[in-house]
Amino acid sequence: ESHHISASKLCKDASTALQLSGLKSGDTIAVGGFGVGGIPETLLNTLSAWENGPSDLTVASLTAGVDGFGLGKLFECGKVKRMIAS
Repeated sequence: ESHHISASKLCKDASTALQLSGLKSGDTIAVGGFGVGGIPETLLNTLSAWENGPSDLTVASLTAGVDGFGLGKLFECGKVKRMIAS
C-alpha cells in the first residue's frame, strides 16, 4: 500500500513564497540571472520591501546587479551583508 504525499511548490504570490521559505537573517541565498536578465525580480522586490524581514544576507550571484533594480534594491535597503560574485 503506497502512502504518497503530494505537496505543491507553487505559491499564490512572492510574499507567500518568502514567508514559507524559512529565510532568516544571516542566511545565504543564490540568485540566478545576469545583470537584469533572468533574475527573480518579483522575489527580490518583495524581499527588499519586507519590513522587519531577513537582513544580513550573503548573496551569491554571477553579477551584483544594477542600482534600483533587482539585487540593487536589496543593497539599497541594507539587507545584504556580503556579496559573492564573479
